[in-house]
Amino acid sequence: MEKVINHNHNGLDSSKIKVYNVIPTYEMTSTQLNKYLARPAIQGEEFNVYVTDTSETAKYIMVNNEWSKVGSPTLLGAEASDTLQYSLDTERTVNGNVGGICKSIKLNVAGVVRVSWETRSKVGFTGQSGYLQLNGATIQTPSNTTSYQTLTIDVAVSFGDILALSGEYVGSANYEKYFRNFRIYYTPTDINNTTLTDTSL
Repeated sequence: MEKVINHNHNGLDSSKIKVYNVIPTYEMTSTQLNKYLARPAIQGEEFNVYVTDTSETAKYIMVNNEWSKVGSPTLLGAEASDTLQYSLDTERTVNGNVGGICKSIKLNVAGVVRVSWETRSKVGFTGQSGYLQLNGATIQTPSNTTSYQTLTIDVAVSFGDILALSGEYVGSANYEKYFRNFRIYYTPTDINNTTLTDTSL
């Protein structure tokens, strides 16, 4: 940050009329960020940061001798709505002798999104569970039924989170789980690239 200093103009000392302040942007770990926030700073100093180990993007400004986190400029502040953003509609199967994720969407927004999907079990075999997962942790388990059921849930997400549909491994090929119409709804529109995977297992 450029400080206001005296300079020589036409042989006379005078204060600068204007100071152009370029807000820096850094990429650092959480540990590095904590060390950076502990250093001396002047009032009004500000910077943007992308924290690599948490995928957080934020802005800090020094106010009243304290660093204040004033926003996340890169994140879009998603709100759950009926506006469709992404869909993986093709029916996919997860074999009970394999298990695993058949559909996933990596999000480039933070906030709350609406997730909808349909699932069913193989006719005659209802013992295999299908899950909605957030970063590998199960957040929704539907009841086992051989007819398609539609499930909808609003989920709080952070930048880089992965929502996925997964079938349980049960050690038998007879137990299959079917998934289709995996859809994500929110506003505003996502202007970033989002990673999608869609395959049977």
